[in-house]
Amino acid sequence: MKRNRAIYAVLAVFLGALVCAGPAAAGTITFERWADTLQVNPDGSLVVTETLTVRFTVQRQGITRSIPLEYRTDEGFDYHLNVRVESVTDGQLHDLRYEQNRRGGELNLKIYVPGAFQATRTVILKFRVANGLRFFPDHDELYWNVTGAGRDNTVEETEARVELPAGASGVRTRAFTGSAGSRGSNAEITQSPEGILYHTPMPLRAGEGMTIVAGWDKGLVREPGEISKAWDFFTSNWPLGIPVVALIFAIWFYFAHGRDPALRPVSVQYAPPQGMSPAGAGALIDDSADMRDITATIVDLAVRGYMKIEELGPSGLLKLASSKDYLFHRIKTPEQWGDLRPHEQALMGALFSGAYGQEDAVKLSDLHNSFYKNLQSLRDSIFSELMGRSYYRTRPDTMHQTFAAGAVGAGIGIFFLGRLIEKHSGMPILPFVISAVLTAVIVFLYGRAVHARTLEGTRALEGVLGFKEFLSRVESERYNLVVKTPAMFEKFLPYAMAFGCEAHWSKAFDGIYTEPPQWYVGPTYGPRFYPSAFADNLSGMAMHTGSVMASAPASSGSSGFSGGGGFSGGGFGGGSAGEF
Repeated sequence: MKRNRAIYAVLAVFLGALVCAGPAAAGTITFERWADTLQVNPDGSLVVTETLTVRFTVQRQGITRSIPLEYRTDEGFDYHLNVRVESVTDGQLHDLRYEQNRRGGELNLKIYVPGAFQATRTVILKFRVANGLRFFPDHDELYWNVTGAGRDNTVEETEARVELPAGASGVRTRAFTGSAGSRGSNAEITQSPEGILYHTPMPLRAGEGMTIVAGWDKGLVREPGEISKAWDFFTSNWPLGIPVVALIFAIWFYFAHGRDPALRPVSVQYAPPQGMSPAGAGALIDDSADMRDITATIVDLAVRGYMKIEELGPSGLLKLASSKDYLFHRIKTPEQWGDLRPHEQALMGALFSGAYGQEDAVKLSDLHNSFYKNLQSLRDSIFSELMGRSYYRTRPDTMHQTFAAGAVGAGIGIFFLGRLIEKHSGMPILPFVISAVLTAVIVFLYGRAVHARTLEGTRALEGVLGFKEFLSRVESERYNLVVKTPAMFEKFLPYAMAFGCEAHWSKAFDGIYTEPPQWYVGPTYGPRFYPSAFADNLSGMAMHTGSVMASAPASSGSSGFSGGGGFSGGGFGGGSAGEF
């Protein structure tokens, strides 16, 4: 019995709640008549006067009206409709109090209607649209969503009158009715001297609307000029201005702070700057301690007698050059490395640490997927040498990495800002995507273009460039008087490799450097030794060595099982209407 009483009590409360909620839930408004007058002006503007006859069956404060402002073009860009409310009045043209705000890409109006209870009231909304017409090569057009399809209320009678300037020719009309996307056309269209009248003989239920189209020959209204169109485009798609601002700032900052001291005319130098290593010279030219600089250091250490390079030859059926292996022999022990620069000691220590086999010899193939762990410390040592000479204000590789990270961060930030704005304002994401990509590219390229050399660094760069000029042109007649010796060939060969001009350098020593070097054990060269052929072989060794040293094991992220036309709701205007 107690259980039944409890059930009855719950049902009574539930039914009571339904009864109390009933009037509010059933409380809705009906638009007895929705009549728009659309006045097309010669200057291309549009004045819309909406006369809404509203029947209130329950107590309400007034009605709401929303007008979409953001539209997406066929290309995915934004088109912003410039709307200005001019007046809100009742049937006797008395001003009504209203509030307006922009939210979700719409202009939202809250219009207070006195006596909105079991009565029929008239609300007249007048607003001006500066850019509500569309212009095509063969005609101009008004494509307007009269009632919108976002209403929860019925419109019993709908009509729209389009008033064109005098002298209109080639007038053409269409109308669409039904839910959004419908191509139905249950509307009557009448043309007269007073204008074009569109009328729906049947009520429009909730979610249904009427869209009208009126076209006419060009010349009736003033089409915006190219400058005006461009201004409207960029104001509608303002995110595209972000990369423009970034570019202007980057150019200003580069000329104000990012340039190196000016280079003087480069003169030929017959030796590298005092105390400059091949790796340091190569890094100073391109602001990067890359694998070419490190492999040039290996050759330099071999030339100076700290190690020997032995070519083991290709293996396998094809015997490709890339299948060759090399054996690096340590000649001098760590106790004899005192004269080496820090990065040279670090390289010797990394090669002959015993981690890859014997301490006095190591195969290149044993460095595969393991030596890469030493590369950053080697690069740090090379730049430490240059920073110690005060050649840079800031390490260039660090600065490049910082700007690269900043480029990625800027792109991601702009993209997610676009997603947020798209969600809350209805603006399409495409302008933000383009802006994100362009801004990221600008920041990245600026990071590559900006330098941080000091005056001392610039003067050293002049010397390095002059020395590179000598190594690159030594085979020309201009340098025939230079005394070329086998010792000179070996001494400057690592610099030529760091600069990428070893082919030019070796060509000048054909007939002078006639014996294979002691520091490189290779194949039989035949009856005559050619430095150019040796340099080609050495370049292949350097490329293969750099590739192996930089190789790193790949991580696995794969699965364990892996082996036209118009329609209702189209055009400008539309939105929704309701009560509050």
